[in-house]
Amino acid sequence: MMNKFTAIAAIAIAVGACRGNPKASAPADTRPAAGVAHVSLSPLGAERNPVRGRGPFGEREYLRRLRCSDGTAPTFERGGSVGEGGDEHILDVYSVLCPGAGRATSVYMDMYHDDVRERRPIPGFTVLAELPARTALGCPPQAGPSPDSSARYVFNYLEVETPAHMLNRPAAPIKAGFEDYVSVGFVVDTLGRVEPGSLQMGEFDNSRAQAAAERIVLALRFTPAEHHAGCRVRQGTGVDLEFQ
Repeated sequence: MMNKFTAIAAIAIAVGACRGNPKASAPADTRPAAGVAHVSLSPLGAERNPVRGRGPFGEREYLRRLRCSDGTAPTFERGGSVGEGGDEHILDVYSVLCPGAGRATSVYMDMYHDDVRERRPIPGFTVLAELPARTALGCPPQAGPSPDSSARYVFNYLEVETPAHMLNRPAAPIKAGFEDYVSVGFVVDTLGRVEPGSLQMGEFDNSRAQAAAERIVLALRFTPAEHHAGCRVRQGTGVDLEFQ
């Protein structure tokens, strides 16, 4: 049930919550989402009230914080992009499955909200306030069941003390002779380079855009993420590219 990008971090646990599982009784954080007021009569995660977050990694970060009714972490798989939501943004839909459940839950998500980190759970789930990997000990942090898996774990910007910082941000827009817009997710290694096999891209309107996006992203350079002072780790991040 895991998509390609989630499989990068599957060495830890399928959806990235890879230290000891939290207790089933861990309370959900039901405070409103940060930085935005939003009211809807539809349940959170429905098409009319999508979970909002920051980019592809914001979507996955939320899904990794979800817990089933028994406290276990669900698996999830991206079903693709669907029509526009209430904010006129293209929505993503994910299939979220709890162990032993008869069928998956469809969760609609809007990744175009840079100021939001959703703290509320979707119906039938609880949600962790923080990902367990954020407080992992050691270097590499013990985020997986073994030292080897911990070294390969992909952290996100909310799991590290100092996130990866882009040194050569692409122009906006990029002069290319065609129009297209795409979000690209990827992993930055401990040297500050993009791992080629980690690229995850949205849908392109122009066939030339994918090759251009790959070339641009692989040339990006970063200051590596640090889980805590002096401890460099792999981090997932992303960039939006607009071609004109």
